[in-house]
Amino acid sequence: MALLRFKNESPAFGFSYLQKETALILTARSLGELTRQVIAHRKHKSLPFGSEADVQKEIERWICGRLGSNECISEGPDDPWVPTPQDSNVMSMEKIIGFSTAAWTWLKSGGEFVAKEEAQRRATICHNCAANVDQGHECFTCSLGKLVRSAVPDDRRIAGLHSCQFCGCDLVSKVNLPDAAIIASNSGRNIKFPHWCWQLEILAKKQ
Repeated sequence: MALLRFKNESPAFGFSYLQKETALILTARSLGELTRQVIAHRKHKSLPFGSEADVQKEIERWICGRLGSNECISEGPDDPWVPTPQDSNVMSMEKIIGFSTAAWTWLKSGGEFVAKEEAQRRATICHNCAANVDQGHECFTCSLGKLVRSAVPDDRRIAGLHSCQFCGCDLVSKVNLPDAAIIASNSGRNIKFPHWCWQLEILAKKQ
């Protein structure tokens, strides 16, 4: 994974880190302060923590999971890190078409959903991904996403899901959609998802 270019400057979305084992997001005003918080939290929860340098690298890698090449730098040629597109927060015709195609494909299918177990599996992956970001009420996905999200029953609206910075989609609805709608939403967009993303499995079936 990538590391921060400027360790003394606050990155987009600030200094934060998700401790997966406890589902706690820690935030701080500096990288050093955040590192100390993470170590203290791990000690309190009897989790392995390693050296301060190792913990700082973990934090930087997690932060860079939702940032682009302006703020982060790859760790080498074998690094699987995928930079977040620089226009991830910008509304574009490509995103509108992608979203509309997915919605239309889903509606034509009769509005069916995947099994709840599969939706939860996908959601768990998104929960652990730094690109799952709450962009506020003015973001693209927050406005257009309501068109599909409104049809998602309450018992399928999994908490902790926001917008994906790679595809620009509303994750509350997307984790519930069938494979055909997922493929339609990403078709022709050349999105480079990180290697852990559940969408890669579906897109591979199309090839």
